[in-house]
Amino acid sequence: MKKNIPEIRFKGYQGEWVATTLRDVVIRVASKNEDNRVTLPLTISARHGLISQTEFFNSRIAAKNVRDYYVIRKGEFAYNRSTSDSSPFGAVKRLDRYDAGVLSTLYLVFRISSDNIHSNYLVSYFSTGNWHQHIAENAAEGARNHGLLNITAEDFFSTPIKAPIETAEQEKIGLFLKTLDKLIEKLEAKLDKLRKLKQALLNKMFINVNGGGKVPEIRFKGYNEGWTTTVLMELASKMAEKNASRVHKVVLTNSAEYGIIDQRHYFEREIVNGNNVQGYYVVQKNDYVYNPRISTSAPVGPINRNKLGLIGIVSPLYYVFRFNDHAPNFEYLDYFFKSSVWHKFMFTYGNSGARSDRFSISDALFITLPIQHPKAELEQIQIGTALSNLEQVIQKTDLKLTKIRAVKQSLLQKMFA
Repeated sequence: MKKNIPEIRFKGYQGEWVATTLRDVVIRVASKNEDNRVTLPLTISARHGLISQTEFFNSRIAAKNVRDYYVIRKGEFAYNRSTSDSSPFGAVKRLDRYDAGVLSTLYLVFRISSDNIHSNYLVSYFSTGNWHQHIAENAAEGARNHGLLNITAEDFFSTPIKAPIETAEQEKIGLFLKTLDKLIEKLEAKLDKLRKLKQALLNKMFINVNGGGKVPEIRFKGYNEGWTTTVLMELASKMAEKNASRVHKVVLTNSAEYGIIDQRHYFEREIVNGNNVQGYYVVQKNDYVYNPRISTSAPVGPINRNKLGLIGIVSPLYYVFRFNDHAPNFEYLDYFFKSSVWHKFMFTYGNSGARSDRFSISDALFITLPIQHPKAELEQIQIGTALSNLEQVIQKTDLKLTKIRAVKQSLLQKMFA
């Protein structure tokens, strides 16, 4: 294969691509907002591109006076030299959402100045990693903690670019990938809506005792009877069986995002030595596990059920408990613990303790955790089933999005020389 020919190409196009530099096809824009006429401060997001600060951060970061900011207009590009996990060499995005905005002078703003490059192609090119090596060779991380790259405008605009000679081919590449991006954006928006719906239902299908509620805000038709409250100790017992004989080898972890899973799948390696697990608690099928490690999505730590269909073991830092035959339906309990209705109790009787990443509550208090539930088992089942069905839709949508993103990444590697 010739050096300057991509692996995948549209039919009807032949010949090697042309090597050039960014400065040959664009011109820098350094117009200041001296009259303060443009009042929309922007930021760059890996997902949303150039977007209003207010829309992205839910607040304005820039001062009211943005006279010293660069003006960027629709169709122009900006390079953000700040690095992140998803953009280790910074990000280049085109302004598509607004007619005009302003950017900090830390950004490099430019527009196309040549008929030899198509705008959509340039958007797609900067979605690849083909330009990263040049940035890596010419930049070093600055002193700022968030990783501002020290790269001069001169070095950035000397970035090499390979492109088809015919702009028609460039346009096809750009439009094809833009169509794929729109599909990804559509799925991302759908996933966001589904997750917000799930969170809303979790908040409204269980009793908000903090608000004085005695029945949930949303309820299936045909149920009028009040719910009952039972403390955990009446419904479940602590399980403290140790793995003394080291019979059980599967070490589990309790993740706020993924639930109870094999630690090898979560950490992609073994964290615990198999010969040092005799002090670990045994977790039977359908046992529940409380992990006191806190996170943004689990501010008091997650509680999840072992739904793996196998017996495993967990760190003695976890609290393992098993519900009795008088307890509510399993799926109901699964989503009760995914809701936040039990968090107020935890915040009242527990604390973050000596470690900021771990919640602390005594066993004696934890077992008094109140659990509100319908008296009718059928209502419990309906709540659990409805939320389970929604979660399946979320998982399918997320999987589809992951696959399409993978397809895009593969195409970005193969459609550019």
